[in-house]
Order: sequence, then structure tokens, then C-alpha cells
Amino acid sequence: MSGRLKKNLGQADIQRGNTVRAGIALPPEAGRRNINLWAASCVFLLAPIFLYLLILGSETLGAPAKAERLTEFSATLPGQVGVFEVETKNYGYKTGIKTADIIEFRHDISAALERYEQPAILITMARRAVSLDVDGVTIAEVGVRSDVRFYRPMQPHFFDLSGIKPGDGVLKVRAVSRDSIPYIRRVYIGNTEDLERAFMWRQFFGVYSIVIAVAIALMSTVISAALSLDKNLRRVTLSFAGLMLCWVIVNLAYAGPLTTLETNFYRFVYSMASFLMIVASLNFVNEWTFRTPVIRNLLVPVSAAVLTGLLLPIYFLDMDGWVKVLSVADVIAAACVLVMGVQMFFYLARRERPPLLESFIFLLCIWAVMVDVLITTSRSIGYLIWPNTGMSLLYGPTLSILLSLTIVAGFVRLFRESRRALTSVNEKLSTELAAREAEIAVVYRQREAEVREAALVEERKRIMRDMHDGVGGRLLALSLKAKNGRLGPDLLKAELDDSLQELRLIIDSMDTADGELDIALGALRGRIEPLIHDAGMELHWEAGELGPQPDYGPRDVLSIYRMIQESVSNAIRHAGARTLTVKTCLVLARIRIVITDDGAGFADDVTPGKGLSNIKIRAKALGGTAEFLPAAGGGTRVLIDLPGRAAP
Repeated sequence: MSGRLKKNLGQADIQRGNTVRAGIALPPEAGRRNINLWAASCVFLLAPIFLYLLILGSETLGAPAKAERLTEFSATLPGQVGVFEVETKNYGYKTGIKTADIIEFRHDISAALERYEQPAILITMARRAVSLDVDGVTIAEVGVRSDVRFYRPMQPHFFDLSGIKPGDGVLKVRAVSRDSIPYIRRVYIGNTEDLERAFMWRQFFGVYSIVIAVAIALMSTVISAALSLDKNLRRVTLSFAGLMLCWVIVNLAYAGPLTTLETNFYRFVYSMASFLMIVASLNFVNEWTFRTPVIRNLLVPVSAAVLTGLLLPIYFLDMDGWVKVLSVADVIAAACVLVMGVQMFFYLARRERPPLLESFIFLLCIWAVMVDVLITTSRSIGYLIWPNTGMSLLYGPTLSILLSLTIVAGFVRLFRESRRALTSVNEKLSTELAAREAEIAVVYRQREAEVREAALVEERKRIMRDMHDGVGGRLLALSLKAKNGRLGPDLLKAELDDSLQELRLIIDSMDTADGELDIALGALRGRIEPLIHDAGMELHWEAGELGPQPDYGPRDVLSIYRMIQESVSNAIRHAGARTLTVKTCLVLARIRIVITDDGAGFADDVTPGKGLSNIKIRAKALGGTAEFLPAAGGGTRVLIDLPGRAAP
């Protein structure tokens, strides 16, 4: 957006009574600020409620309505205690206790087999390979227990028990994981129809939604990177692109492809994406809201440096060491989240028209991070907050989908508004420029007309001086001769006819000097045709179309007149011709005038007189040439070639 556009937008805010500060329009009324403060408070309170309803709703959809839950606890993270029977021995695991590669639990399901017509088992999640035994008979297996690499952490497992007969059935569920903590989350037994519905919902939330999240987050990364071409949006769009790229990596971990990596390398990649997500989020919120220099230049680099320092040893740590690193990172994440929350609150409270939808979705993510920190640091607090969910479904993919769509929609809307404002300003400038150009054109035409008029007036003054000095001088000489008695009737008549002819030519050149050379030459024909007939000659005038010649003024027209007049006079007085032909035409955009007589011509050794020299001089003054050539069949041919001066 140009500086002028920013200035115009700022002036528009001021005209509406707003104070512009750091790109944020602040309303002047205290009541308006109270309304925004109330809206910000509502958004902050509604975000955790919506997050809870989101998790509770997904858990409700994924929980069988009439099934029996066999497990009371689930082992997911160190700190959550789960007690299972492992070959008739009690085994518990928690932080600091070395875990086994295999974990299993047993439950008597004989009564359940009699209670349900089509019994089935639903395991919400298990790591990694899963086997199901009833009375020591293997019913089903998922994965190869000896070497299982690819698995989806959120994938549910469904087993049909319709082939099992009621009896003293002891169900044994075993989870195998040779390079990470094994776990078994909630296990349900019930009718096949009920469990299949719950299984489909869990498949959607635990598998399909993650694939969708990867696709949308990747699309958001590309769109944000493309929007960064606008230098005014570069910081905020690049931050969001980094945030979305981290979500892509995290969702790929949920989707399964990253689980094929070596265990420590998998932990390193997953931790790197999680740490960078915090830094990118902090930078994005700062650039999105107030662009505080302290956060941009101090807090973001320091957080990035500390998290990078925590990231480096992860590849070489065991499970316990990784958990300790994550605990320290959680503290840093909590501090960053607190800063983001404060910025978001004041941003919503101080904006006249804040983007509520985008802010609400981002606040969901902030609250989700807070919940993760609470659950990680204190499992009892997590169960106190979420007593009915068990957190067996991750909300990250769903939030990343919402965040991607809403924030990218906000970027696109901002970009379109900027383009629309820029287009409006450009149209206004174009209109003003067109009006100014029209004014300049009018002034230019007026000035050009004034210049042409002044030149015409000056030309007429010059011609009047020529008339005074030429015709006037000739008449004065006749007057003196008449007083001295030296003027006979024949000489008087000849001198008066020449003076009158000269005067008429001058007047004709003035009246027809408006660019229409065809009309001017037509007037000349009317003057010289009687003289030719009086001399007993026949005139052939072949007039071709010369077109407008606006640059030929009265002086130029008079010069052309005199060249033609001199050629005609020579033919009458000296050639003894019977026929005279005058032809005018355009040849390659040049004016060509040809005067041909059938007279005696002239010898090669005869020196041209003053009249012929004047013709050449006048043609050269107009930028052309004049040639005197013998005509075919005898006589003389005068060829005058002049430049065309038609306006483009």
C-alpha cells in the first residue's frame, strides 16, 4: 500500500473522529471503549467454554451409548497412573519408573458376552501393536509385534466377538511398543451396531480430520507465503506461514508418517515443530496486533534461543530426559501464551471493529496450550478440569483447521480491502489526472490558437508592408512619371495591370491561407486563366488532391503563387507557346507542381535569368527544389517539388 494511500486512510479515520495509533483506529468515546472492553471480556470467557464443549462433544460422539467400559484409567503421559495385570503381577507406571515394552490388562467378559447379542470390542487408542485374546485364544492382532514402525496414535481399533461363545471368558488386551511408552486407553464392550457408530466417529476425529488438517494447514502455509510478497504484510504473513508449517509437522506426527522415523529423531522433529509453533505464534500475535518493538526485538529472539537450546540435546535423551525438557518448554510456552493473551485482550478492547472470529479461534488455541500445560504439569488438575472426557481425542487437528481457514480468510479479506482501497485511490487519481489533462489540452489548444493567430496577424502585417513597399512603390513611380510627362497610355495600362495583378495575388494568399492549399491554387487559376487566354494560349489545369496543409501560411502560399506566376509569365513572354499545362499532385507525401509549355524552349548555353533564379530561391526557402527541363516534343517543363506539411 502506497504512502499516499496510508495517509488518505489515516485522514479518513481522523474525519470519523478516531485516533490513529500504530495502525489501529481508537474510538474517542469512553462508552465505545466500554463496549469493546465488554466484547473482549466475553470473547475471552467464551473461548474456554467453547473449547470444553468441542472436546466434550467429540468425546460424546466417540463414546458408545449402551456399551460397558472395561478400563477405569488410561496410560497416556508420565504422571497418570494406570494399574494393569501383567501375567498375574501388578504393574504400575508413573514418572521415574522404567516402563516395559509390553503392557496388558485382563477382564472377565463372560457376563457381557451373554448380555449382548452381537458383542464387539472397541479400543479407543493403543500403542503400537495390539493383540486381543479370550481364554488364551488370539482373536485378532493389529500390527506386527516384533517390529512395528508406522502407526497412527489416535487410531481406534474395533474387534467383532460374534464368534465367541458365552462362558468363563477372560479378555486379555496387550499393547506392544519397543521404542516408546506403551499404553491402552479406554476399552468398551457392547453391541456391534453401537460400537461401530462410535468407531466411525473416532475414525473421523482421530484419522480423517488429521489428514484434512494436514492438507488445509499446508494450503494455508502456501497462501501465507504468497501473501508475504506484499511487503506491508510480510512480517505477519511469514509468521503465520511458519505457524501453519509447524502445524503441518505436528499433524503429520498424528497422521502416522513421522512415526516411521527413529524414535529419538521423531522426538526431535516433533519437539522442534512444537517449540517453533510457540515462537511463531508469539511473533504472529505481536505483528497482528500492536507490533511492540520489545516483543519483536527481545522476547521473540530470547524465546527462540532458549527453546533452541532445549531442542539440541533431545536427540540424545531417553524418555525421562525428554519429559523433563518438555516440562521446561511448557513453562516458556506458558509465559509466551500469557503475553499473547494480554496482547489479544487489549487488541480486542481497543479496536473499533476487531476481527472477532479470527481472534476467537486464536484464543481457542491459546487456551488449548494452557490446558496442555496444566495436564502435563499436574494430571490431577487435568482430570479435575475434564472429568468426563479422559482427553482421549486430540483437539489440535480441529483447531488447526479452524485457525487455518479463519486466519487465511482474514488475510485474504485484508488483502482484498487493501486492493480495493488502492483501486479506489487509483481511480480517483486517474479521474483527477484525466480532468487535469483535459484542462491542459484546452489551455494548449487555446495557446496554439493564440500563437497561430498571432503568427497570422504578423504575416498579414508583413504582407501589408510588402504591398506598401512593392505595389505602393510601383504606383508612386508611375505617379512621378506621369507628373514629368514620361508616361504613355500603353505603359500606364501595363504597369497598372501588373500592380493590380500583384495586389490580387497578395489578397488571395491571405484569404486562402488556412491550410487548404487546393483552394489557394484554385484561386490562383482564376487569376491567371484570363491572362493566358488574352495571350492566345490554351490552359490545361490538372489539380490533384493535396489534402490539408496547415503549416503553409500566407507567406508560403504567396511564394508558391509567385513561382507559378513567374513560370506562366516566361511562357507567355518568351516561349511563344500555344498550350500551357499546370499539374499539381502528391508524390510520396511531397507536393509536386509541374508547369509545361510547348514553346521554343531554351538553349543549353543560355544563362537563366533573374526570374528563373527567383523560382529556385523561393523553392529552396520552402524546403524544396525547382528544376527547368526540356519537355517531351519541345518546350519547357518547370518541376517544383515541395515538402508536404500535413498534420499527423
